[in-house]
Amino acid sequence: MASSSAVSAEALTGQHWGISGVCRRGSKFYASSDLELDWPTLRSLYKIRSTIEETFRVLKQECGWEGVQQQSIPAYRRHLTLGLLAFIYLDQLKSHRKTTPYKLRRQLISGKLKVSELELQRFLEAA
Repeated sequence: MASSSAVSAEALTGQHWGISGVCRRGSKFYASSDLELDWPTLRSLYKIRSTIEETFRVLKQECGWEGVQQQSIPAYRRHLTLGLLAFIYLDQLKSHRKTTPYKLRRQLISGKLKVSELELQRFLEAA
């Protein structure tokens, strides 16, 4: 790593955990198995990591991706595609209403949030 605060895992912990390099910034540690990554690249990867994790959490918990048991590949693809469309729709609603996808889903299920058929049709045409 190019950063001056990069240290090896052994120097940091006294043990080797399969991590090739560790960067420390303040009280936070950033680890990578790729010694070629410089600090700016490692930091940018860590920034998008939490977004990716949150996206998959919402897809699994709120959009039906968890426990999918389809009988054919085409059915599986349709299920995943509809889940992605639901995620994109929830994400747009989240941005407009300044709330979380979890709250939006609860509001939709409870009937507190109404979505018109015309609104859904416009969304699907744009997608």
